[in-house]
Amino acid sequence: MNFTAQGYAKLNHKLNPDIAVLEGGYSIEGALPYINLGIILAMAGLDYSKVREPDYNKEKLRQPKDITEYVKKVCELTHSQWKNRKDLYIKNIRGKDYIQRQRQVYYDTDGILEDQVQNFKVCNKCPGVNTIDSKSDTGYHIFAITIPRDACPNCIDEGYRFYKHALKKYSHVYLQDRTSDEYFAK
Repeated sequence: MNFTAQGYAKLNHKLNPDIAVLEGGYSIEGALPYINLGIILAMAGLDYSKVREPDYNKEKLRQPKDITEYVKKVCELTHSQWKNRKDLYIKNIRGKDYIQRQRQVYYDTDGILEDQVQNFKVCNKCPGVNTIDSKSDTGYHIFAITIPRDACPNCIDEGYRFYKHALKKYSHVYLQDRTSDEYFAK
């Protein structure tokens, strides 16, 4: 979040890309135009050394040491889990029908708190079906199903069974069938 216009320009200079795609952004007036300018200048091979955000303060934006240490620990843990992924699969996933993840998401721009339960079907033939049961503090209760692009016939059928059953129970139901590139909503 503290990457500067200079940082983006230097990154693009080093990567030497042929194309840049912009998405949304934070600090639309204070940083984004300068970041875009730095990227464009670097891609064009022009001097970007004078590009600075008007309210840039290096000391104010310096990342605290405890955050840096936390990021290092997360990276080490992630790398360790990646190296041991086969053992972790045997320990945590093999033999299970579903893996469940519960989480709360707060959408600060709209002030909405969401409680979410996500279920991933463990399938030996394909990535499985993914469902999300979502309740918000605004009263919505939504159920969403995603059938992955390379789903097996059993998981496709299960996804449609989930959809048919959910129609009776939820205010909003969504099914994304990537195998046939279809989308259904109620």
